[in-house]
Amino acid sequence: MSEPTQEQDKGAHSLKTNQFWFGFSMGILVVFCAVQLFLLLFVVPKFAQIFHDAMPGQTLPRATAFIITGRIALMIIDSSWPVLGAYFIRKQERYAMLWINLGIIWTLLQIGITILALFVPMGGIITVTPDSNTP
Repeated sequence: MSEPTQEQDKGAHSLKTNQFWFGFSMGILVVFCAVQLFLLLFVVPKFAQIFHDAMPGQTLPRATAFIITGRIALMIIDSSWPVLGAYFIRKQERYAMLWINLGIIWTLLQIGITILALFVPMGGIITVTPDSNTP
């Protein structure tokens, strides 16, 4: 009699553990997507204006131009990760955790690429002039 209760406790513990990790992973995904959406909504347009003012007539690197021109499509992709993750959790699909983890990886890579793409063109704008007092 004691063994079925242990198995039931083990099953309940496993269910609570799975729910915790699904919730924790979804929370991480939502935070990362919110960061990327903030970058695409507010930071990228500011950088586009800076590039337009500081580098008139110069072409931007392809990655930078893609981030600036395709930011609406990137926002749609970013907002779809947590929505579909929640849908898969609700439907109890077995690949829900895989989808959420892929979304976390995708969003982290996209944040990194966005930041790099915005700061790479700044290398030509910011120049250091040598100090005349140094030998």
